[in-house]
Amino acid sequence: MAKIWVVLAIASIKRWHVHQLDMSNMFLHGDLCEDVYMSLPPRVHGYNPT
Repeated sequence: MAKIWVVLAIASIKRWHVHQLDMSNMFLHGDLCEDVYMSLPPRVHGYNPT
């Protein structure tokens, strides 16, 4: 976490533009070679995405 703060401090001093990127969902845009099965968390009931 300290490295992130240092980079943000340097970007602020040098007036650089900073962009945020969400890497945890990056796999959603790729092609998968195998089937993926998912289940709902235990406390979620009756979820209907439509």
